[in-house]
Amino acid sequence: MVLKLHGYTSSTCTQRVATVLIEKKVPFELVNVDMSKAEHKAEAFVKMQPFGQVPVLEVRACHSTCAQS
Repeated sequence: MVLKLHGYTSSTCTQRVATVLIEKKVPFELVNVDMSKAEHKAEAFVKMQPFGQVPVLEVRACHSTCAQS
C-alpha cells in the first residue's frame, strides 16, 4: 500500500498529517501542492478534493482518497 500526501508544506494541517505518518512509521510520498500557483484549484486536484483544500491523503491500494484532515 502506497500513501500519497498531497499538501502545501507550509500548511499546519499538512504538517500535522505528515507528523502522524512519520511517528507511526507509515511510508508515504509527499506531493507538494503550490497554493501560490493555484494548483489546489486545478481540475486534477479538484477531482480528489472537491473543495480544493489541503491536505489530501491518497490511498493507492483501494484507489480512494481521504480529503479530511
